[in-house]
Amino acid sequence: MELNFEEVITESNDDLNIWASITVGFDTFGNLVVKKEFIDYDEHDRDRESYAVVDKDDVETMSRHLKTDKKALPAILFKKFGDTSNTMVPSDVEKLFGDIVDFIFDCGAKCRLKD
Repeated sequence: MELNFEEVITESNDDLNIWASITVGFDTFGNLVVKKEFIDYDEHDRDRESYAVVDKDDVETMSRHLKTDKKALPAILFKKFGDTSNTMVPSDVEKLFGDIVDFIFDCGAKCRLKD
């Protein structure tokens, strides 16, 4: 899925057998999408992507709550949760994804999770 205004929130250590990342941006419909990706270099049939999708009405709710323009939301999520150290392990990435979803709810917005 291609995202606009995309920010890479984090990526796990490149030297591990399983790599994970979180990116956030907007889809073509104006929904905010938080994408979590796992790649197992030893068993690619275990590769997967998961998404937390905030519809455009709830994007407005988030932007009002944070007192910002909706286009700034990916950058705000990066500022709050971004980790460019490249030292995370996949379980850290998984936890961070949950923290981002909790933050979305804390802003009064809803999101749907999908694989």
